[in-house]
Amino acid sequence: MHHGHPSSAVIAGVLRAIVSRPATAAASPPCALRQPILPPVVSPCRRSYASLAAHATFQPSATPCAPAASSKTVKNKLNRPIGKPIGEMTRKPAVERAKTPATPPPCHQPAPKEPTTSRQRHNKAFWDNELEKSRRHWVYKKEMKQQRRNYRKRIYYATAKGQVGKATQLLREMEALGRAVPAACYTRVIGCFVDRGDMATARKWVQRMKKHGVAMDVHVYTCLVDGYMRVGDLNKAEGTFRQMIDKGIQPSVVTFNVLMRHAAKKMDIDTAINFFTKLQAAGLQPDLYSYAILIHALGKAHMVDEAWRLFERMKAEGVDPNAHIITTLIGIHTAHRDTSYALQLFDQFCVKGTVPITQHTLNVVLNALVAHSSKDALHAYYDQFQAHAARTPAIAPTITSDPTSTFSIDELYRRTLPSAYTYTTFMRAFLRHSDYAMVAKVYDDMRQKRIQPTVATFSTLMLAHAFVPNPRACENILIQLKDRGMAPNVVMYTIVMRAWGKARQWTDVQRVYQDMKHAGIEPNKTTLQVLRWAKEKKLD
Repeated sequence: MHHGHPSSAVIAGVLRAIVSRPATAAASPPCALRQPILPPVVSPCRRSYASLAAHATFQPSATPCAPAASSKTVKNKLNRPIGKPIGEMTRKPAVERAKTPATPPPCHQPAPKEPTTSRQRHNKAFWDNELEKSRRHWVYKKEMKQQRRNYRKRIYYATAKGQVGKATQLLREMEALGRAVPAACYTRVIGCFVDRGDMATARKWVQRMKKHGVAMDVHVYTCLVDGYMRVGDLNKAEGTFRQMIDKGIQPSVVTFNVLMRHAAKKMDIDTAINFFTKLQAAGLQPDLYSYAILIHALGKAHMVDEAWRLFERMKAEGVDPNAHIITTLIGIHTAHRDTSYALQLFDQFCVKGTVPITQHTLNVVLNALVAHSSKDALHAYYDQFQAHAARTPAIAPTITSDPTSTFSIDELYRRTLPSAYTYTTFMRAFLRHSDYAMVAKVYDDMRQKRIQPTVATFSTLMLAHAFVPNPRACENILIQLKDRGMAPNVVMYTIVMRAWGKARQWTDVQRVYQDMKHAGIEPNKTTLQVLRWAKEKKLD
């Protein structure tokens, strides 16, 4: 027996015998052990694709299954697995090719080659520079967007606090960024100058706004109309409104509210109602402030029935009343000496209803309680108020409606904080009873509590001196008011004229009237009546 290595001819004969042997299902090895049959050994120079394809087949199996995970797939020179049928090696349809990712997984991607030539290095440096410029551009845009948002917030808070200088400085810095400034920022700054009555500066900012390419919107036009009506320049207000209409800008509800409010201040009820009608004709829905302005105007014009009809119409439109409207209705009935119904409204809507109780509402209710009370009851009310004022904390408690509570006078005093309004309310009540000594005492109590008097407080004190009459004291209060930086109004000048007229000093009446005219204050209907009364009294 030959124990050496078999020759190549022997190996080739064994392989041919294996290939030519018929396959049977029983002779089929297990799936995990099945291996592809290798083609006969042929010289590489005589090997062809046809012979390779003829022998690259698997032995048939009754139960086809995938090869074991541990087995390695043998591939030929065409990078195809040996043993796969030729029919399965056809090209995939176009739909399946589209689903196949065009690039291999990242783990199999070759590492990028480093540039070797100068041209490759130049191209790489060029595209790296372009990518860096693009990154910096987007970072800059993001920073600018955040910076504009921060500027807008800072301008809003500055104007809300009345810091006009800071707001204008921020707006100039925002313009220096070279980006578009929102029209809302200009509107806030223009509105500050409108509130001050400085329409010349407001108009300059409008021109600056146009210079920077920012178009005027309805909010800017509304600010200008409001400002011109505040200073009494009705021609410019009307011209600005017409300019807005000519440019095709639709007035907003706020625009009509501004027009209604100024008409109501002038006691021009017909014009206010006309603006309310035009608001609805323009296809706009009146808001809560529209109803509040018109109800207040109807109440001042003593048109109580019309005010209540408008209130019922507001509720039918689905607009719920707020504390301001309920307070207005309470004030209307208080002015008509219907104190019981005014307190009933407070109990119905605020105490047992859902309308929140505000400090302004409490002040109006206090006025309804003491306005038409007797002198003895008024003294008792004031003593009780002073007793609670001595125990009032520095910070007001939170005021909320409690439908289950019973709102008594003691509760009213407990919740009402001492203020210039409350003390002025008691001063007016004592003035109605001609108790001038108590008017002065209430004023002194207010000053001892370090509460600053308002224009209404000074007017009430001057009116008490005018009834005495003590015209010198009235004029001294007017001078003191100017020293405090508070601008006297037409009511104060009329009170001083009344005091001199009651003292039969016609020359001083004329002097005060000329001072009022030099101050740029136009007389109203009451001023002309006092002037005529003082002249008749002088002739008597």
